[in-house]
Amino acid sequence: MTNMTEYFLRPGFIYFASGQTSILTVVGSSVAVSMYDRNYRRGGMNHFFHPRLEENASPTAIFAKPSTLELIRIMHRNGSALDSIEAQIFGGAARDDDSEDLKQIGKNNIEAAVQLLEFYGIKVIGTDVGGKHGRKIIFNVYTGEIIIAKVEKIRREDWYPGFFQTLFDRKAYS
Repeated sequence: MTNMTEYFLRPGFIYFASGQTSILTVVGSSVAVSMYDRNYRRGGMNHFFHPRLEENASPTAIFAKPSTLELIRIMHRNGSALDSIEAQIFGGAARDDDSEDLKQIGKNNIEAAVQLLEFYGIKVIGTDVGGKHGRKIIFNVYTGEIIIAKVEKIRREDWYPGFFQTLFDRKAYS
């Protein structure tokens, strides 16, 4: 497709789109949930890194429940019936050298996503979770297709694509 718009989804954010748009993200122990409505050819994705809302914390998209619930609400506000939404879950990885706490966060993030989608009756059509590799994800919201690349190590430039290129370009012109 020509004129494809790309949006890089950072941790703690939610993005919804229709038309020729791809959502890109990178997950390690964090989790991304994609939602797609084939009837309208549109979808969205969240990216959270805490499984439970911490005491006295604001209910933001860094937490599983507020993030996933808001994505469901966005889909619904845009005309999607809950029974027509398909979801996929990605992430929750833990490397062998991660602390036990970090390994548990990945597992808990996966569990939180599964339980929330189940509670709201959202059909999960695919998962790529756990293991010890990070994932780069590209979600085409027009076709519903998803590409996953597993990576041994997540680098800083994976989280902020274009950041280093922009820095390089500024040095070239100064």
